[in-house]
Amino acid sequence: MTDFERQLRKRYNVIATAAESVLSRILLDLREFLQGVPYVDTPSGRVKSKESFVAKVLRDPDKYNPPFQRVEDLIGLRVPVYFSDTSKDVYEKLRHGFFSNVEDSHKNYESGYEGFHLIQSIPLSFLPQPPPSDFPVLIEIQVRTLFLHAWAQPEHLFRYKNDLGLRGDNGEIDRRLKELSELSRRSDRILMDLKGWYERTKSDRNSEFRN
Repeated sequence: MTDFERQLRKRYNVIATAAESVLSRILLDLREFLQGVPYVDTPSGRVKSKESFVAKVLRDPDKYNPPFQRVEDLIGLRVPVYFSDTSKDVYEKLRHGFFSNVEDSHKNYESGYEGFHLIQSIPLSFLPQPPPSDFPVLIEIQVRTLFLHAWAQPEHLFRYKNDLGLRGDNGEIDRRLKELSELSRRSDRILMDLKGWYERTKSDRNSEFRN
């Protein structure tokens, strides 16, 4: 282990404790901000694990310098939604209203899936006082359907977060993940069809009552 990695691990222990507190406050605000928005499941969050954080920094130390401020997803939040069209609606609501200081926002395509990512600055009032000079200043928020979330979690485990050094093209793993992706996207399309039927039926019945 190099001196850089040793110091990185030691500093992580200090930063992560304060980051957990910041995450809790942001998560409360996020849930309140999205309260009453239809078809949204419970938002969740996490502080990136030590092993995942260290591995990411060590892959490209120049890119992630200083590490705790340049790794944008050290504090990450996720908003799961029931339907694919809800993803974009929630994404736009967050982009124009939550904290209102977007650093970056984009669609993210994973094996044919469309998700949404936002990078936002953490307001000063949420930071520990006084904030350490190397404390994270950014958070990442992902908006995904439940099926995309269910696919992406094991996909990242098998492809990126494993301890086998598997990256790039892995033949059978890639083929099976692609197969699973298609099944998940098909399920999302079926849910969209059912949502359309439900909303049309509800609208028709409301019209009958008004008449």
